[in-house]
Amino acid sequence: MRWRKKLILCVLMMVMGIWMTPVYGAENIVIEQAKVNMPNISLYVHRTENETFSKDNIEAYLGQELLRTDKVSRFDKDQTGSRYVFLMDISSSVPSDTFEQMKKELKSFQGKMGREDRWTLMTFGEKVATVFQNQKASDQVSDKIDSLKGNDDRTLLFEALKQAAGDVDAASDRRNVFVVLTDGEDFSGGEASREEALDVLEEKAIPVYAQGIENSDAQNRANRKELGEFARETGGEYGDFPSLDELKDYLDEFQVVELTGSSNKITFQKETLSVNFKKEKEQVQKEVYLTQYQEAAEKAKISKVEKTGDKEIQIYYNQSMTGADEPEHFRILFQGERPAEVLKAEYTEKDGDYYSTLQLKDSIYQGDYTIGCSDVVSNSMEKTEPEEFTAELKGKNYILRRYGPPVLFAAAAAGCGIFVIFRIRKKKKGEPETAGDERQEPEKPEDIKSEPEKPKDNKIEIREQLGAEHHPEIMLKVYADDRIAARVSAEIDSSLMVGRNQNSDIYFDDPTMSRQQFVLFEKGKEIWIRNLSKTNPTQCNGRIIEGEMPLRNGDVLCAGSTIIKCEMKERTV
Repeated sequence: MRWRKKLILCVLMMVMGIWMTPVYGAENIVIEQAKVNMPNISLYVHRTENETFSKDNIEAYLGQELLRTDKVSRFDKDQTGSRYVFLMDISSSVPSDTFEQMKKELKSFQGKMGREDRWTLMTFGEKVATVFQNQKASDQVSDKIDSLKGNDDRTLLFEALKQAAGDVDAASDRRNVFVVLTDGEDFSGGEASREEALDVLEEKAIPVYAQGIENSDAQNRANRKELGEFARETGGEYGDFPSLDELKDYLDEFQVVELTGSSNKITFQKETLSVNFKKEKEQVQKEVYLTQYQEAAEKAKISKVEKTGDKEIQIYYNQSMTGADEPEHFRILFQGERPAEVLKAEYTEKDGDYYSTLQLKDSIYQGDYTIGCSDVVSNSMEKTEPEEFTAELKGKNYILRRYGPPVLFAAAAAGCGIFVIFRIRKKKKGEPETAGDERQEPEKPEDIKSEPEKPKDNKIEIREQLGAEHHPEIMLKVYADDRIAARVSAEIDSSLMVGRNQNSDIYFDDPTMSRQQFVLFEKGKEIWIRNLSKTNPTQCNGRIIEGEMPLRNGDVLCAGSTIIKCEMKERTV
């Protein structure tokens, strides 16, 4: 019977021992704290395998917003460092031998601190006192620890936690860690309660690592159990004292996950942070307070405007916006004057882009569009409104689109009027007529003597520069496609130069003609012709002109690809 009782007692002690053993790293993935300084969030994460997370493996949401995972790295105590705050129970309920062991462990802990680590020691019993604050490891610190005594009657545990948390700068880059060495008793009376202390710790994202101390009090077990629950609610852990060395090793194994939100907006309320570790298929949630933010790096602005449809544009912003989904919040002017009515507006945030899609009433024309906003502001604490933005968009021609038929009709009428005036002036000056002016029946090809072959569809343009005095006259009939293309009535003023050069008296737009093809001149009472082209000699009635020769009425000249029939006019007195 005694054997059975002893066995049952051993089993109970084993169960109690398992319950009270340290639980550092008991869970696979633990988020100790989330330092929030919007739009940035730094997570301190521990995993039992001690393997570094991949950035692509982490997907985090703040409420419904997907956060960007920027970086994952191991915590380095020699870079940013940690701020450790130790709260030591100096009440008489702590056994004297345990109290001395606590002082010994504290001095040993400072030997493992990094060069950027700082620590603070506070005591609580009948009152809360600060022994030293934000110190590096030093002999002076050790002396102050040795001078401590534990003989107070009261234990202001939660008051000490509340005061210590109130002194912490939550915006600091340093990691904040509280370590409590206590048996879990609290005789605060009218001082701070458990809930008040927990609120301050959660608001500043401070984890509490509790070192439970066993004593002979019957209530001790329940006190330590409640202490463990309190520590885990803050993001920390519970362990039976002494285990400060093991705690320091555990704290140095954490990884830092850096996240970024779309804006620096805060709500001063508690929000749910959900982190999915995709490879491990685990999701860890943590309640965080949005109370700290950084000023926006730049004001809100429109970065670009693009045409995405016949009546659709997209307006891109440099940051998250609010009010960008209401048509009446936009005013758009075409060419700085004509308003463009917005029928519909949709706002989208996707893959780091922030833009509004606007449906316009009218088609988009070629030209400048000026976009202004009202009540469209940055989704940030500053709530800045973007300035007006002007963009050149490609589209239909506004003048032709709006006034097309009348403008085209007016242009055609004006063109016809100019053409008629030009033709009248040409006739008054006696300038050559074109084939379009010919109203009579064309001469037959057989009337032309011995004409060589000539290219078809030869378009000929003739210009002439003639004097005003009376001289021997000649009529040059120019043929194209067996029809008279033009008639040139010319007076021979000493000589008359013909060629492709525009300085000639009569020149032709014929690329096969020489710049100076031939010259007509008066010799006695006759008109003679002299060939000037060596590369493409002028022909008369099918024969190459050697030097010069007199012209007869009806002679046919071939110059380049131009056929000319000469008719002499009688002299007039």
